[in-house]
Amino acid sequence: RFIHNNYSHVRKLFEVYDMNDIPIKNSYENKILKLLNDKLGFYDIVLVNDYGHGLMTEKIRKLIERKSKFLSLNCQINAGNEGFNLITKYNKAHNICIDLEEAKKAINMKYINIQKIPEELFKKIQTKYLTVTLGSKGSLTATKKNKKPILFEAFTNKIKDTMGAGDAYFAYSS
Repeated sequence: RFIHNNYSHVRKLFEVYDMNDIPIKNSYENKILKLLNDKLGFYDIVLVNDYGHGLMTEKIRKLIERKSKFLSLNCQINAGNEGFNLITKYNKAHNICIDLEEAKKAINMKYINIQKIPEELFKKIQTKYLTVTLGSKGSLTATKKNKKPILFEAFTNKIKDTMGAGDAYFAYSS
């Protein structure tokens, strides 16, 4: 990552990726499926951060969706997986937390009033709770029951470092 520290916060300028992100081998997938099949039932909440780098195969995703008592899901887009790691590759989760650009790409609407984003996402994926993070503008949260989104202000207006902020908010909101 190439960053710029402008005294008020650290900002990412761009990223360079050099990785092998092909899906994992079948032998690894089978070991993970066995482990998940044996263990998922013991947990009240399962948090999945899907970075789109080959671990979350279709079989693994489907098993996690099926066996989790409460699935909280975050699916991130970055320079290494642009356009290939949308939240819509999942069918359902109890809670979803994604950023504004990830939400717009998932519903294929570049220009949309942010208040309408939850309504469109609820059409695409089955979930009870949905949060769209808006950076320094806070976050937008809606529920399947009450689709009218609530705007929450950001925790601070003194941003030091935005990298990892979405992950932190996802964990907190889960």
